Amino acid sequence: MPQTAPFISFRVANPKDLQVIHSLIESAYRGDESRLGWTTEADYLTGNRIDDSTLLAKITDPDGAVLLATAAATTSENERSPTNTETQPPPATQPQKANELVLACCEVIRREEARSAYFGLFAVSPRRQGGGIGRAMLAHAEDYCLQRWAGVNRIYMRVIASRAELIAWYVRRGYQLREDQFQAFPVEELKKSGGVALVPPEELRFAVLEKDLGQFAERKVEATRGKAGTRVF
Repeated sequence: MPQTAPFISFRVANPKDLQVIHSLIESAYRGDESRLGWTTEADYLTGNRIDDSTLLAKITDPDGAVLLATAAATTSENERSPTNTETQPPPATQPQKANELVLACCEVIRREEARSAYFGLFAVSPRRQGGGIGRAMLAHAEDYCLQRWAGVNRIYMRVIASRAELIAWYVRRGYQLREDQFQAFPVEELKKSGGVALVPPEELRFAVLEKDLGQFAERKVEATRGKAGTRVF
């Protein structure tokens, strides 16, 4: 069961956030901890989701950004005993900034020639999934692309095609599945990083989803925004 929805803020990641973002991504996609959420890939793949050097390149990419959803840490979250920490995963990962929890992250990359932006590296802390944080993070990423990059009017992503429930979630957010576009999963790259595919390659192919952002340029996001952040619904 997701924890009570927090009052969240958004910011752009910097190199000091590298380790906290890496921990968040791995906890959301790989290993037993990821099974607390519904976005886990633990039944599909083993090994790290990303390495430090690749993640750092994304954080510092002048044509992109890694975006974070954060919230203030509560007293109980700051004062967890060593015993509890050993038996339970933390509710969210602690970054460099004091008294701040990183709840979710994503990357956006401008594709200027196509007037589009790529959305990926989407991760929500497993214990916080199902509470609206992912929806708010996605909406913020779309708004960021519209406000940051003039001319961008489309956003797209890749999702493992067999993840029907995940694709359905994006469809409810206004994305359309491109029935004519499927991409092979980079199995050889996975092997180079020490990972192993647990299912046949055909079950790992990527589906492409896209959304027209033009019609949302003047939209009102389903959230109330204030100086401190956004209340998630």
